[in-house]
Amino acid sequence: MTSKLIIKSHHPWRYRAKLGALLLLLVFIAWGVFEYGFSRAGYDNSHLLEERTLLSEQLAQEKKRTEDLRAQVAVLERAAQVDKQAYGSVETSQKQVQDEMLELKEEVAFYRGIVAPTETASGLNIPSFRVTEIGEAGVYRFK
Repeated sequence: MTSKLIIKSHHPWRYRAKLGALLLLLVFIAWGVFEYGFSRAGYDNSHLLEERTLLSEQLAQEKKRTEDLRAQVAVLERAAQVDKQAYGSVETSQKQVQDEMLELKEEVAFYRGIVAPTETASGLNIPSFRVTEIGEAGVYRFK
């Protein structure tokens, strides 16, 4: 009878090293395929980071612009308030000047009537006459 005896060298570490290298190779291949698919699908991380940086810069610029516009609005609102106050003051002083001018014109007309009575008809010329009741019955003040 012939015996079937097979002699093998036993190197468990070599077997485990080959298995580990094979697993590591499979992991690298899987990672490469994943990255290839990721880039083919349009997900380029470096491009996304650049775009994010650009958008962050634009956002900062827009925030600064918004702050500048708010400051400008505050200045314009304050200027509008000052203009409104100035307009009110000018309007009041203009009314006072017009009232004073009207009063002076009435006085000039009165004195003209006194100084140049030849221009008017004969008799007494009264440009204005006011009668006001003082408060007591039958007592009046005239001007």
